[in-house]
Amino acid sequence: MRRVKIILILLSAALVLSLAVFAVAVVILDNDDYRQLAIWSVERLTGYKVVIEGPFDVNLSLEPSLSAAGIRLERDFDGIQPYLSSIGLVYVKVAFKY
Repeated sequence: MRRVKIILILLSAALVLSLAVFAVAVVILDNDDYRQLAIWSVERLTGYKVVIEGPFDVNLSLEPSLSAAGIRLERDFDGIQPYLSSIGLVYVKVAFKY
């Protein structure tokens, strides 16, 4: 019984700590930090270089949204094409239904 109590306390503490780290990150990070995080994530997941030349906006609220303009996917090596693909504008909004 004592072990279960200790495990539950440790899990609760880990959850509270994770939520605190998330809350601090949301307060500290600005749009340029989110831009760098998005670029880093896409490069790590796809292997392509990403360039975001236009405005980048992240709105964290009850209906979070993300907008970015001037997005280019490039290859890491010198190829024939100057870029792989170009996206003019992306706007994503998530509406939670309850």
